[in-house]
Amino acid sequence: MLKTYGSIEEYFLEVKQALAKVQAFVLSSQITYDSRTITEGTITGKIVLIDKSELHIREYISIDNKKLQRLTYRFHWQDEEKQLIARWDNAPHHPQIKTHPHHKHTSSIILESEEMTTIKLMQEIIQQIKIN
Repeated sequence: MLKTYGSIEEYFLEVKQALAKVQAFVLSSQITYDSRTITEGTITGKIVLIDKSELHIREYISIDNKKLQRLTYRFHWQDEEKQLIARWDNAPHHPQIKTHPHHKHTSSIILESEEMTTIKLMQEIIQQIKIN
């Protein structure tokens, strides 16, 4: 069943709770939650992980008829030397990708990607950190 939201603050709370659960993998974080209206807002910031990689976050979200819509997003993950590990976004500049506008950049290629969220991405990155 698709989750519903009465306000942008409900989504912000969900993200905050999910990030609190993975705090053991975080060295520092600077996240800003900006409610523009009761149903629209942004999440921006940076999370430094225990491997010293950084995740830069930007989500612009709207709630329409209690359904969350991620209008734009960009998640940029880089290593300690500031080299790109991966970047996920929904900018509509790769129409050849099957999952357009959702895609993933690596240092050498553009890949298909499902729509990404802060919560989903943190779980994915932590799995990578655990493996390494």
